[in-house]
Amino acid sequence: MIPTNYHHKWLFIFMVLGLVLLSSFSFGQKFGKVPKEHLTMTEFPESPESDAVYLFDVGEMEIRDDFKLQLDRHVRIKILTEKGKKFADVKLRYWHEDKIRNIKAHTILPNGKKIKLNKKEIFDEQIKNTKIKSFTIPGVEVGSVIEYKYSLESEYLTFLEPWYFQHDEYTLYSRVSVTVPPQFSYTIFYRNIEALEPQVEEILRPGKTLRKYTWEMANLPPVKDEPYMRAPQDYLMAMHFQLIHYKDAFNYFKFIREWPDLVEKHWDGLDDFVFDKSQKDLVAQLTADVVSPKEKAKILFDFVRDSIKTTSKGNRWVEKSPKEVMKLKQGTGTDKNMLLVNLLNLAGIKAYPMLISTRANGRVFENQPRLNQFNYLLAYASIGNKDYVFDTRNRYCPVFLLPTSDLVEKGLVINEEKGKFITIPIPKKINMQYCRTEATLNRDGSLNATSLFRFEAYEAMKMRSRIANTSPKEVFEEILEDRFGNFEIDSITIKDLENVEVPLSVEISYRVPDYAQVVGDMMYVAAPFMDYYEKNPFTSPQRYFPVEFATNYAATDKITINLPEGIQPVELPKPVAFRMKGLSCLNNWKQDNGSIRVERQYMRRKLIFFPSEYQRLRSLYDHIVNADQAQIVLSEAASQPTTSEQ
Repeated sequence: MIPTNYHHKWLFIFMVLGLVLLSSFSFGQKFGKVPKEHLTMTEFPESPESDAVYLFDVGEMEIRDDFKLQLDRHVRIKILTEKGKKFADVKLRYWHEDKIRNIKAHTILPNGKKIKLNKKEIFDEQIKNTKIKSFTIPGVEVGSVIEYKYSLESEYLTFLEPWYFQHDEYTLYSRVSVTVPPQFSYTIFYRNIEALEPQVEEILRPGKTLRKYTWEMANLPPVKDEPYMRAPQDYLMAMHFQLIHYKDAFNYFKFIREWPDLVEKHWDGLDDFVFDKSQKDLVAQLTADVVSPKEKAKILFDFVRDSIKTTSKGNRWVEKSPKEVMKLKQGTGTDKNMLLVNLLNLAGIKAYPMLISTRANGRVFENQPRLNQFNYLLAYASIGNKDYVFDTRNRYCPVFLLPTSDLVEKGLVINEEKGKFITIPIPKKINMQYCRTEATLNRDGSLNATSLFRFEAYEAMKMRSRIANTSPKEVFEEILEDRFGNFEIDSITIKDLENVEVPLSVEISYRVPDYAQVVGDMMYVAAPFMDYYEKNPFTSPQRYFPVEFATNYAATDKITINLPEGIQPVELPKPVAFRMKGLSCLNNWKQDNGSIRVERQYMRRKLIFFPSEYQRLRSLYDHIVNADQAQIVLSEAASQPTTSEQ
């Protein structure tokens, strides 16, 4: 039994015009039998910008007599452009204890010729608990059709494989069916679609009757990954299946359905870690003579962050106990956060583990009680009636900031009671880059400059991490190369690289040989902004999903360009100011006694811009790009400078 009594529609999802629900599909799905009109198709009028079209994606799930789940999937794709050929590179990701078998794939050329995948060209890899089957379907060319099929087998029946009806290209047809014995009862969670009524078919087997439920959709627009977009799966039309109960003539097993049930079960595996007493003496030593609970929390956070090596991010499961982590002096981010929870409790601060779904993993739907929505664990503490959330994973993350991947709306606190969702506080610190540049322009067009950077909050965290992974010289060579192309560095001085609680300061002196364009007695010079836009990140003419930034951001460039004697500006760019709610950018140019002074201020305080704001946002960035690329015109014998129109 699969009840269909639950649905959720995402607020931001676009309205799909012309959506068709089919009771049958009009062309064949037998492997290798492709209708002629699909082989000869050269364009797809319903989506003319598509690089490829999913002709169909069909999945058949069944709980077999041996109580294993089998998913048989068959995918067929029409390749329309050179870019579309990427769909021939297939990666099948699955849980490491599951199995994938019976992979078949081929390319069918427009003339009907088939080029089959050699099984020796199927490769296996494993990343932690995820296995990957990867292969490249051979012989693909524009106009061809590729298809592949496989079978997945799993012993886990609590959650069936989720089904996503949409892809990053147009989907002509998508269908999923689930065949279950009468003893099993599942509930369905719908995302971005209203509850669909399935077709129901009874299947007679010796001694029992099975039920087959089928859902199908057609003519589905793509959901493409765009700049500053949260996890694409947040916007895909999808179905998730969760087991409610198992019942036969002799047994009845009720499975978890509500959040308190989930919290209770998860707590049973964590309570010993939360209240472990093995580090009592250590905590007493670290916090001796410290009265403030907030200061104690900072001391313990710094200890775990700095003294315990992070082996990997981890997931929602704790791999090592606090005692083991202390013995080995290493652990995953999850292990380290559980150790912090333990130490905070030993210091008299009430703390618990908290589950989140990181930004890339997708949003958590509170009205869908499923622990598999979460993929990471943080430390939660209540100090002075205020909620604090900690992540010790990143060596360069200050105590009261979270890495950007953790900046999500809510987390689920796991405790001995019913648990609770809490709102994760938005960081109040301004995420900022400040740069003051003193430069001298030479007659040959070269530029000698010294830039003093100050990075704060997330910009400091990001820069410190970049430097730690390479070196200061390599990082700033990359920055200057991106900005100027050809350059020479004279010196780099860094202050407070290891003190993560204060801004990071960097002073760099450098020379740019061909900075100005010299034409006769004229010179054309752009401002050496260190924060600038070379192109608009928002290229799509329409956007159906919000633009979402993880943090606020501010950047200031203050530049003085000293001119060669006898050289004066003929034309200065006009001062400009671009504003919309939550975002502003100001550029100002001035002449001052043989020099040019330029100031650029960019500030974005708003995190989410909705589709209704997209056109204005896109237009504003067009103006910012134009202003950032503006040039000064200089001449040997200049008259009073004029200002150019933007």
